[in-house]
Amino acid sequence: MRTGLCTPVPERETPVLQSKPNDFEGNFTLKKTPLNPLSIVKAATYDGQSSWRDYRAHFETCAEIKQWDYKDKGLHLAVSLRGKAQGVLGNLAHNSKDYDSLLQALGRTFGAS
Repeated sequence: MRTGLCTPVPERETPVLQSKPNDFEGNFTLKKTPLNPLSIVKAATYDGQSSWRDYRAHFETCAEIKQWDYKDKGLHLAVSLRGKAQGVLGNLAHNSKDYDSLLQALGRTFGAS
């Protein structure tokens, strides 16, 4: 024990273990946890500059993986639009902003002729 003006502090009696890099010796096991595709898949944005057909295929694949229902697909598609494609959403009548109406409007504007 050290003595002095402060409260006595006991000396360390046990040695401190010094670990070396990569010296695991079975102390623990690293467990790989598979990533959940529902948490990592996200639909890209669409601005009307690239192929509508390609984007729609990408979006439909994301929707299938995420298991979106009809209403969810419409909402996710709407929020993925940017630029000129977002303008198509703005031009739809308020009561016709469902998924099919949005697909038709985007197809008319950006689809193959």
